Amino acid sequence: MSDDLQWLAQIVAGDRVIVKSYDREADMVRLVTKVTATQIVTGTKGKEVRYRKSDGHVLGGDTWHAMRLVQYTPEALDALMLTKKRILLLQTVRAITREACFRLTLVEVDALWHMLSQYGLREKGDASSIS
Repeated sequence: MSDDLQWLAQIVAGDRVIVKSYDREADMVRLVTKVTATQIVTGTKGKEVRYRKSDGHVLGGDTWHAMRLVQYTPEALDALMLTKKRILLLQTVRAITREACFRLTLVEVDALWHMLSQYGLREKGDASSIS
C-alpha cells in the first residue's frame, strides 16, 4: 500500500469518507458502517457499497460507475462543497430563461456583466452608446 493510501488501513466503522465518482455530481460524504480485513463498507443493509481496503476502489461496477474513497479532511470537504456549489451555479445559470432575463433591471444586468467580466467574459458589442 502506498503512503497516500495508508489512511485506509486505519479506517474504522463510524468514520466519514468522501466517495469520488467519475461524475462529479455524484461525489458525496458517506459513513463507514463496517470494516473487514479486505473491505470497507458504506451504506445500510440492502444499500451497502463495498470498497477494497487496499486501494479504496469500489468492488464491481464499470468505468461509468467507478467510485473510490478519499480521506475525509477539511480540505477535501471544502473541495467537495466548492464542486457542489459550482454545479448548482451551472444548473441555475442554464435555467435562466429569455423571459427571466428581460425582467432584470439595468442595475442587475450591469452587476452581472461586471461579475462575468472578471472571468474574461465580455459583452458582445457596446451598449454604452445607446441613449
